[in-house]
Amino acid sequence: MYSVALIGMGLQAIVSIAVGVRLLALARRTRRFPEMALSMQTLLPALGYPLVMLAVLLERFGPAVMTPLYFLAMCLLMVAISMNYFFTWRVFRPDRAWAVILCGVGSCLLVAPVGAVAANIEVHGIEGGIQNAHAWTLLLVFAANTAYGWPALESFLYFRSTRRRLRLGLVDAAVCNRFLLWALASATWFSLAALATVLLTLRVNPMHEAVFNLALGATGLLNSVCMTLCFLPPERYLAWLRRRALASQGA
Repeated sequence: MYSVALIGMGLQAIVSIAVGVRLLALARRTRRFPEMALSMQTLLPALGYPLVMLAVLLERFGPAVMTPLYFLAMCLLMVAISMNYFFTWRVFRPDRAWAVILCGVGSCLLVAPVGAVAANIEVHGIEGGIQNAHAWTLLLVFAANTAYGWPALESFLYFRSTRRRLRLGLVDAAVCNRFLLWALASATWFSLAALATVLLTLRVNPMHEAVFNLALGATGLLNSVCMTLCFLPPERYLAWLRRRALASQGA
């Protein structure tokens, strides 16, 4: 099952780099924060997740090799996931004070546990370190759950709203579909984080479980499809969306 995870995450890394580079170029032109946050949350996991898997493979070489690699990977991932909070706030809830508070609290809950988990991993190894820092690990995964669940919910609500306007011809079909794709992309990571939460609650290391590695590979594949259609859609796909929109308007 570990090979399935490698394939899925490898494909996801390739797609994330292609999409992230395009978003970074857009952010340089617009000089706006949402585009920059979106490029960071797309590019950084393309480096972070492969580094986590590499750290697991290199664990037998001892903490001198494994711990710095794992710590670097977790820092990249936590920064990327925290960008989910800030992107969702600026795009969906820019005028809500509770959204600002959620961004701050969520980011702190992501960053604070990383050092404690890494310190325990250096002494006890990956599996022992995660078990020894069990409360910190659960806190981190809970914050990641919220970071992916919030944009999934907001995007789906916007999709429902724009779909009603699409039937009246008031919004572009690709824009409406993009909200749905972003909701699905966020939901895939939310599902993976939820599964990790269950396993960690049972004091099981997710990376050593076949079901988690299978889910990791499936998440990588599904997320790659959603990201490609969302940010790099083929012309045939856009034409299909337009035909469906015209048919619904005619009905």
